[in-house]
Amino acid sequence: MAKPARKGKGIAPTLEQTSTGIETTAKAGRETKGGKPMNFNMDPEWVIDFKTYAASNNMSMKELLEKAFAHYKKNHG
Repeated sequence: MAKPARKGKGIAPTLEQTSTGIETTAKAGRETKGGKPMNFNMDPEWVIDFKTYAASNNMSMKELLEKAFAHYKKNHG
């Protein structure tokens, strides 16, 4: 028995055809979602308190962390 003829994948696109407007990795979309992630572990009770404070003050946890850090820098050089 003869094997069926294989169809090729075709010619690869040129650099100009692929370099505009195409996000090829998850990393490319990360910038539009708020920047680079920070990963660290905190005490679970502290996390609950932090989330509760942020929610009760109508702010995101990211916004609360940014404001807290700005306040710290202002007052501690």
